[in-house]
Amino acid sequence: MNNEELIFIGIILLILYLVFIKKEKNEYQKNSKKFIIKILKNWKPRGCKSEKQYETKLMSKFKKEFDDLKSEEHKGSRLVLKGQGDGRNIYDIVIDDKYFIELKYNLDSTGKMDRLIGQLDRYLKKINSEDFFLILCGKTEDNLLDRIKEKCEELSINLYIKK
Repeated sequence: MNNEELIFIGIILLILYLVFIKKEKNEYQKNSKKFIIKILKNWKPRGCKSEKQYETKLMSKFKKEFDDLKSEEHKGSRLVLKGQGDGRNIYDIVIDDKYFIELKYNLDSTGKMDRLIGQLDRYLKKINSEDFFLILCGKTEDNLLDRIKEKCEELSINLYIKK
């Protein structure tokens, strides 16, 4: 083979490699979100009396599930505790710098709901709503829950309610 043929083969291999890596990354991201949704749907917190306790139990659940992963596609997943943010926005849980989880405990007043909606609006200026998960924990007033459900549907936010 001459140099031109070797260069041509090298370019073809590089293109195939880049296409494969991009496809693999997209598959990983799709599977990561499904994995997070599965954990949130199956999570059954018990005995929590504060937002912090719910957050701690959810972090423990994620850590256990991530530690139990045998699949190569999830081995690089990164779980980050509270404190991750962009200066103004601090998220409760961040996974892979892509998925954001916010917990709210006892949403029982219009003031709390208004603050939450303002917080959601701020967050969604920086992140994709489809990668954001809102979890309402404890007691939530029915009329406030209806308004939050409407807002989440309007903004395409993933909403989970845990009592």
